Amino acid sequence: MTTLTTGGRRNVDLGRLDPNCPAPYHGTHAAYQSAKCRCPHAKEAKRLYKKRAKHGLLTPVLVDATGTRRRVQGMWALGHTTSDIIEETGGRFSEPVVIKFCRQDHVTPVSRDLIAAAYQVLINRPGRSSRTRDRARAAGYALPIQWGADIDDPAAVPEPLEPEPLEPDDVCTDLVDEAVVERALEGERVELTDAELIAALQAGTARGEKLSTVAARLGVNHVGAKRMVTGELTPQRAKRARIAEALRRDFSRTDSALAAELGVHHTTVANVRRHLFPDRHQVAS
Repeated sequence: MTTLTTGGRRNVDLGRLDPNCPAPYHGTHAAYQSAKCRCPHAKEAKRLYKKRAKHGLLTPVLVDATGTRRRVQGMWALGHTTSDIIEETGGRFSEPVVIKFCRQDHVTPVSRDLIAAAYQVLINRPGRSSRTRDRARAAGYALPIQWGADIDDPAAVPEPLEPEPLEPDDVCTDLVDEAVVERALEGERVELTDAELIAALQAGTARGEKLSTVAARLGVNHVGAKRMVTGELTPQRAKRARIAEALRRDFSRTDSALAAELGVHHTTVANVRRHLFPDRHQVAS
């Protein structure tokens, strides 16, 4: 079998069986249709094509690219680079081709299946590139967990990643131990929950102390303290809070699986797990 390139198109040549056939390539349905090949195997290819078409069994030349586009964007959002995706597909694509998947409406079935297979592997581990992850999030690309089983449905929309942020007055007060807060404000080194730390910053400044002074006493940098005194968590603390909440819901989840779901590094999950549950065995990643 040889492949000819004519007019920008690739044509498969299965070889001339009829010595009198003048066609430039032979043996396929395309050869029968375009090149007027009348070799026996071209006639058989034409017969099979008509039969499959009659029964709706033809493989489509192109398929909808919605799922492929969302999978590529989801892998980026987890921190997997384009090179990682290409490597997982066995090097079948170039970087421009993978990027193009996110701009076109249709892809070949082979491209769809290769990207889907890479996706099933890569979503189970966090990506290595924080830059790729940050750029994908800034572009608004959804994480795999936001699509679930609807990733191929063009009408589907991603689930919200997080609940709406709480107003300062909604910060949980049942986690605040007032006695511990007072001890911290007096300079004693005690372990504070995030809610207790916020309460200590607010209480200290309410008494007329400078925020920088209270923050230094509590071991918080001034930038983070300025945010927390309003009742908000810093991005790092908010991330740890999300991980802690997920671990409390299901401790049995592995570090890698939970990291992939939340878009964080698995070592961050492991550190939060050790801090929250020092007496329980860590789930292997």
